[in-house]
Amino acid sequence: MSKLNKNWLGPVLERIRGQKEVRRVFHGRGKRQDGPTDLALEWYPPVLLALVFSEEAGERLREIEPELEAEATIESLVVQDRWVSGPPRWECRFGEVPEAHRVFEDGFSYEIKLRDRQNPGLFLASREARRWVRDHSEELSVLNLFSFTGAFGVCAVSGGAEKVVQVDMKRGPLMVGKDNLRMNDLDTSGVAFWAHDILKSKGKIKRKGPWDLVILDPPTFQKGAWNIERDLPKLIRALGEWTSEKSKVLLCVHDPFMSHQEVREWMSAGPWEVDETLELPEGYEERHVDEGLKAIVFRRS
Repeated sequence: MSKLNKNWLGPVLERIRGQKEVRRVFHGRGKRQDGPTDLALEWYPPVLLALVFSEEAGERLREIEPELEAEATIESLVVQDRWVSGPPRWECRFGEVPEAHRVFEDGFSYEIKLRDRQNPGLFLASREARRWVRDHSEELSVLNLFSFTGAFGVCAVSGGAEKVVQVDMKRGPLMVGKDNLRMNDLDTSGVAFWAHDILKSKGKIKRKGPWDLVILDPPTFQKGAWNIERDLPKLIRALGEWTSEKSKVLLCVHDPFMSHQEVREWMSAGPWEVDETLELPEGYEERHVDEGLKAIVFRRS
């Protein structure tokens, strides 16, 4: 094993040892750490997930696999090749990977799936945004758009939200969101689950409002269904009709090619101004901050 590999692998193993919560333990793309820039390592105890963004990074990962397998804390290594065309290739390099398993973050538990999935079910970069929702939902009506497996909903209900509506195009993730609430012993009576195309449901969303807090956590692209540059402005225009003068919007943009300034300019087309810009969580340090998650809270201007 080369000296370079020892330099960057040692701190990674230290971040994993004794860590019982989910974490990104190596963020090469942030260019703030030694090691392959096209590799990310995420810890879903006891499984290590490697996200590989280039063939060279895949070769560097193979160099350290014996050390990863020898680490007692790591029971399984899952590799996702994201540099190939088409859906990411999935492979378990050692150990076994359950169909689904339970992981923990900030006292909450979530069901994730690492097999044959691009997204396990919990976006680790949004940790600080989830904390913000937990701390700012008391007695609010919360609209969680692009809810996926409902992690924001868990935090809103835990934070004392009066009403929560989770909206996603697919029913499967919504049902995982319901299970996540139950798994955390949270009351689901004030939570609704809508399997809707958001762009085609703007009238219903308006009728059920006004919403005190709208969470917008859209994908960058979904073939035939969603393009953030084309479709997000349509939702931004609708936000004014869905909310009241005291409402807030939490917007999370994962596109590394979109700057904070561009996101602010989009929102400024409506009656919105920046209230707070949330920090990236530990493990997501970026040399160029615009390449990371943009998590911004807006208030009515």
